[in-house]
Amino acid sequence: MAAEHRRVVAATVANARALADNLANQGYVFGGGDASTWTMRKARRRGDITVTIVITSADPAATPWGPPPGPRLG
Repeated sequence: MAAEHRRVVAATVANARALADNLANQGYVFGGGDASTWTMRKARRRGDITVTIVITSADPAATPWGPPPGPRLG
């Protein structure tokens, strides 16, 4: 099976943090991102799963973003 790519849209940074926390509980790790896009990855034997969280109301000037909670890719 090939790698899977999923895209999830979050309305606010708080929603994105909740999604990232839920994914971290499922074994995903933070793979990088910026103020409006976070990437979470999970390695599998049959191909990696990549989830991109897109934040629609991210305003880098108004809200300091910081990476989501949980483990990070080394």
